[in-house]
Amino acid sequence: MALCTLLPAALAAGMLLVCAGLAAAQTTIAPTLYRLFLKTGPALVSWGEFSRIGDRVVFTLPLGDPYMPDKLQLVSLPAGVIDWDRTDRYADSVRYHRYAEVRGEADYKTLTEEMARALTAIAFSRDSVARLAAAEEARRRLVEWPMQHFGYRASAVRDLAATVEETIAGIRADAGGTHFEINLVATIEPPDTPLMEPPTVRGTIELAAEVARTSDLKSDRQSLQAAILDVLAAGRPAASAAWVSSTKKLVKDAVRAGDRDDRRYAALAARATRDAAAAAGRADVAGVERVLANIQKQDAAFGRLRPDEMRSLLAAVDNRLAAARQYRLELDRWKFRDETYRAYRAAMDNALGKFPAVVKTLEAIRGMSGPDFRDLNRAERKLAEIGVLLLPIMPPEELSPANEAMTSAVRLMQAAVKGRQTAMMSADLEAARNASAAAAGGLLLISSVRDDIRAFFAAPTVR
Repeated sequence: MALCTLLPAALAAGMLLVCAGLAAAQTTIAPTLYRLFLKTGPALVSWGEFSRIGDRVVFTLPLGDPYMPDKLQLVSLPAGVIDWDRTDRYADSVRYHRYAEVRGEADYKTLTEEMARALTAIAFSRDSVARLAAAEEARRRLVEWPMQHFGYRASAVRDLAATVEETIAGIRADAGGTHFEINLVATIEPPDTPLMEPPTVRGTIELAAEVARTSDLKSDRQSLQAAILDVLAAGRPAASAAWVSSTKKLVKDAVRAGDRDDRRYAALAARATRDAAAAAGRADVAGVERVLANIQKQDAAFGRLRPDEMRSLLAAVDNRLAAARQYRLELDRWKFRDETYRAYRAAMDNALGKFPAVVKTLEAIRGMSGPDFRDLNRAERKLAEIGVLLLPIMPPEELSPANEAMTSAVRLMQAAVKGRQTAMMSADLEAARNASAAAAGGLLLISSVRDDIRAFFAAPTVR
């Protein structure tokens, strides 16, 4: 395509772009008011952006004139009470209008000036490759611009992009190209949700009262109620005396009702915690389950006004229920062992009852301080007796290691006695040391066996 053919189109486009880039009107920028739409209907006001954090939404609520509020209250609500589809669409619209008000026209003017310069440079360039690259870069910039600027002037920018597309087609035709691209891009339009009128002084107070009713946090509720009463006490001329008086009464009634409900829930929690602990201490699983059922019944009767507190209470009682079930199992196991292994326990108690007669002798061997030969002979006979008592005892599977340890303890003690006898007859200090080690091992093992058997038959306690 000849330069003289391209130039008029480029200049015409440049004139169009420059004319379209009007200076932004000077306006007074008011605070940005977002809206949070409750599923129950009311549209709460958020002074500035709200934040969604996990399962909660945090925002700043103005009280009084929304543009010069008497108070700004930071509050939090469960995310589940918000109609997020309406809220997000409205937020997109607020951002668009704020951008249009503050920077939109200036940014659009900058874009049109850039495009005018780019098209003029393309028109005068003699390098077809450079012209094509510059035109494609201008097209990319125009395609991306609406997505990066809230859809502002999207229709006008699409028209400019179409002009650039024509320029690209002309450059390719001028270069003898036969391949043409069709660029399909997602279009973006400005949000079409209309902005709501800012609430009146009366409206902000009524919305704050709605938030106080909706709030599941005691601290937020009480703080909001106090803030409402403070603003009402300021005597705003925009609100009638009758409305102020009736609203004060409603808020004070709500405060009293909230205090009453707090006392009810506190008493419910104290009673449920006490009763659940007592039932769990008796391994009364059904008793703890009745406490859980009563909590839910009472919560429903109160109007389910404290969901967070109820979640914590129910979780605590659930833990008690798990403890009661575990305790019940352990009690049943203990009763089973006590009945089933009663004969084993009696036989082991009998055998263990023989050991005190040899402990002093074994301690003397361990300390290499004796005893005399008569004590050694008595200990030898007593250990043989214990060994015979152990032979017919059949332990439960869990106590097989303890029984084996007890047999080993007897053998070590017998070895200690024999070793001491040998050392005494030969005055062999090394033999005395070996006998001491055997005695120490036997005493340690027998102590461990006593602990294992005691633990096996011990009655459980609730955790």
